[in-house]
Amino acid sequence: MRSVSTVVVRIARRLPRRFLGKVARVAQTICSLVPYRPATIPIYEDCSHGVEVRASLIPDAGNGLFATKPFGAREPICPYLGSKLSLFQWLRTPDWRYCLGVNPTIDAGHHPKVMARYVNHHFDATKVNCTYEELEGRGRWVVATRAIQTGEELYADYGVFYWAFFERP
Repeated sequence: MRSVSTVVVRIARRLPRRFLGKVARVAQTICSLVPYRPATIPIYEDCSHGVEVRASLIPDAGNGLFATKPFGAREPICPYLGSKLSLFQWLRTPDWRYCLGVNPTIDAGHHPKVMARYVNHHFDATKVNCTYEELEGRGRWVVATRAIQTGEELYADYGVFYWAFFERP
């Protein structure tokens, strides 16, 4: 028997992009009937070497993540850690801003010490200098897409799926 999450993911893959936001809101509404319980096991890893959190250079973006040492292209910067959520738990999560991936989803929302959660999206694609990647046996990481200089803010592309749920500034 197929799990609910498998069915939802298969349906979502077949839909045109313009429907993703509507489908996700309907799924979230249905799942909101079940009380939300965040995962109880916080995961922390000290990743303060090479990066620091400061006020973002993007107006009204809050904090951002800055390099305190140079990183080469394709170099792993820091892990994206947090609570591991199933698709059903993710759909019941009230705040998706710090969720990465689908089934399983990593939610860093309740983990302020996770440095990777401070990487901001930049709408200017020429400024994007890192991405989120699954490294074999090491989990999800922020990885440099080009050489990054000391003092440079880290920017990633969150993707269309993320912006289907949030209004673009």
